[in-house]
This record gives sequence, structure tokens and C-alpha cells, in this order.
Amino acid sequence: MSLDPVSVRMLSQHLCSPKFRTPEEVVSHFGAMQAQEYRMMRWAVSMRTVRPSEKAFRQAYDKGRIIRLHLHRGTWQLVTRDDYWWMLRLCGPRSEAAIRGWMHSNRIDIPEDELMNIRELLVAEAGRGGSVTKEDFVRALAGQGITMDDHRLSYHIRMAELSGTLCSGDLHPRKATYSLVRAKIGPEPVLPDRDDALALLARKYFRSHSPATLEDFVWWSGLGVADCRRAMALLGGELYSESISGRAFHIHTDCRTRGFRKGRLVLLPPYDEYLIGYKSRDVVLDPDLSHRAHNRTGLFYPVILKDGRVCGNWNPTVLGQLLSAQRLHSSPAAPSDLSLSFFEGDEVDGSAAAMAIDAYLAFVEGNKIKRVADLSYKNIDVVNIYGCNSGNLSEYVRNNANIASKLSKKVSGDVYAYDGNVAFGTTWSNPLKKYGKYEDRLSNIQKGYIKIALKNRWFRKPIGKVKYKDGELYEKCDE
Repeated sequence: MSLDPVSVRMLSQHLCSPKFRTPEEVVSHFGAMQAQEYRMMRWAVSMRTVRPSEKAFRQAYDKGRIIRLHLHRGTWQLVTRDDYWWMLRLCGPRSEAAIRGWMHSNRIDIPEDELMNIRELLVAEAGRGGSVTKEDFVRALAGQGITMDDHRLSYHIRMAELSGTLCSGDLHPRKATYSLVRAKIGPEPVLPDRDDALALLARKYFRSHSPATLEDFVWWSGLGVADCRRAMALLGGELYSESISGRAFHIHTDCRTRGFRKGRLVLLPPYDEYLIGYKSRDVVLDPDLSHRAHNRTGLFYPVILKDGRVCGNWNPTVLGQLLSAQRLHSSPAAPSDLSLSFFEGDEVDGSAAAMAIDAYLAFVEGNKIKRVADLSYKNIDVVNIYGCNSGNLSEYVRNNANIASKLSKKVSGDVYAYDGNVAFGTTWSNPLKKYGKYEDRLSNIQKGYIKIALKNRWFRKPIGKVKYKDGELYEKCDE
């Protein structure tokens, strides 16, 4: 039976119904994840976890469970500590050749003695600082009377990475940092032989990218065609092939094929594996609109997915500015003001757009928006109740309904909480109008415009404060 390549890719990449609990589980699943954008790589990984958390990503990164370095195709990648050494030895030589080719194209020649001397100074500086920036390297070199342009220094750093000397340091808000591999990761262990490493690389790729072509694997890994063919052959019955639109796509037997849900939008960061991990991007991206996702020189843009297909663009910077504005003003911008631009002819449900925005803002805000079932309100005397999309809320209040165990079952849609406020349900009629301060709106971020049910009537304002004690809602009060 023919499979739907779009839904299987979404599931394989855990962009739909994610199962992973930690960022390192995500990176391990992929083997290597493109990390060109230093800030947005955090969202690329975290959005594939059950509960996206920048704090969790930071902890994994700072503790060296996730490492960033130039690897596949000589570009920035994330790998796990467990995969670092074998992947570096397998893919490093081709990456070094690619970097030396760029150096030649840029007419930069670095003699071996210069390479070793500068590396020694970089190692000394990283050893003193623990986690240092490129600016620290510049000052250290200047202290030795050495000056060089940024481009040349970048090549020195990349070559030090590929030698197994330098890797990523602690997470910085804006710029890359570097540490010694021996301090961050540890010594090189006994590694698998080349065939075992090839098979492991292919297994990780096709589990996370199915369905994919041989050309996709060659592009992603940066290895030669012969190596990639052998890697796939080593998997034997783990891979099977299916012809889709006249092309042979390969699917791993362990890849997910169930759990895809329609009607969702995903805010995809630039350089995400969902696009950059393939040559066959036309599966999810109209070739006539490819310029909206990337240019001809390899610059990838943030895009919006609708049911797995690219349908528009978004601006993470504008969303970050929105979050700051919401802390200061009572009238946040509407979704149309968030630089979410959709391709002509793409009809997008307003609630789906608001849910996608909510997911990203919750990640940026540090997961202050949580499911009520995950929270305890023993220290909260009163809460603001923000409506539902079915039933009679006042009846639930009068009957002392427990939010976590009863209300969420009686009302369609998830139940959310934020600093002592509660909101639930997903129905809205005007996604371009919102009410209330950010601190009081809760999942208005998600829903945009929430109808409030009280005594079988719909209201455009909060019900007001309701007594809450020991997990139970009591009567409305005027406090």
C-alpha cells in the first residue's frame, strides 16, 4: 500500500506527536542536526520534545550532552556526546576536504606550521577560560603579536574542531563559544569499525528522515556515493523501497507511520532538518515557491508548515518583540501583525495559527503556560476562569468540579494555566481581536479570542475570580 511521504516525514522527524522527553534524545535520533542559526537551533531541537524547554536545552548543551561543531559538509551540526567521536572520525575527513576547498576558493593558504602554532594558542586560551568566544581568541593572539582577519581565524577554528581539539562551550545568548574536547567530552574511546559506523549513520538518517532517497542521504552526510550505498546495503532488511512519483524512496522499518494529525501549523526555524536534510524537498515544498524557503546560495528562511507542506513564512524576531510588548501593554498584536505571511491560495485556520504562535511563545517565555493537570494550586486562593467552548461553566463551578480530573474531560480542548489563571477550550470567532493583559490572558495567546460561558451565555470578558481550594473550584466571589 502506498504511503503518504509528507505525513511519514512529519512523524519520522517528530514534528507531529513528538515522543522525546529530552533534547539529547532528539539529537541522538537524528544523528546530526543542522545548527547554522545559533539561537534558532534551540527551537529546532526543543520543538521535537513533548514539552519544549529552552532551559532543558541549555542544560544539555552546557553539560556537553549536546555538542555543536562543523561536521557534515563542513557546516554547523549538533551531535550527542555519545555520537561525537565515531561521527567525527567517519565524516571529518570529507568535511576537512570541503573546508580546504573553500579556503582555496577564497585564496587563503594556511601552512601546516601556522596551523599547529595557532592551534596551540587556541588550546591554551580555551584551557584558561573553560568556555571562550572568538573575541577571546582574538585577544589571546594579539597578546602574542598575531593579528589575522576574521575569515582566516574562522578556518583555524574549524580545523581545530575537525582535529578533535575544540568543540562548543557553554550556551551564550547570541554567539558561539568554544571549549576543549578533552574537558567537555572526554578522551576518545574505542570506536566501531568503519562498516559499523556507516551502518549506524544510515540507520540514524533513515529512521529520522524516512522516506528519503539515496541522493538525500549523500547530500546530508557529505560522504561519497559509494560509502552511502554501502551504508544502506549494510542495513539489509531494515530498509525497504517504494516508488513515489517515479523515484525510489527508502523507508526504515522502525520509522513512525501512525499518529499524523491534520489541521496543525508548525513554525519551522531556518535550516531545519525537515528541509535542509533532503535534496527531494519538492515532496513538501512547491518548486515554484522554493525561493520562499531558501535562496540559491544555501540561505534557508523560517517557514510555516500546514499539514506538513510549506505554506508561508514567519519572523522569529517579530514574535520575540511581541512577547516583550505583551509584558508592557494590555493590547497585544493580532496574528496578522506577527509577520506570518502565507502563500497565495493557502487558507489557514486562525485557531491553528494562534496555537502555533502559542507553542513558540511558551518556549521563549520558559514554559510558564502549562497544562492544569501538571500544576498544583494549593497556595492559590482565587483564580480567574476564562471560559470553554461547550457546556455550562457555572454548573461545573457550582458542582465544585476538579479542573484537572473533571473539567478537562467535560470540555473539548486542553486546559491551560498561567500564574493562577485558568483557560480552556479552543472555539473563537474573531482571531484578530484579543482581550486582557498578557498575564491575565493565558491561552488567549493560543486562542486569540475566547468566548466565556456563564449561565449558558457567552461573554467577551473573564467571569471573574472564583475560589479555589485543594484542587476544587467553589462559587464565584467578588474579591
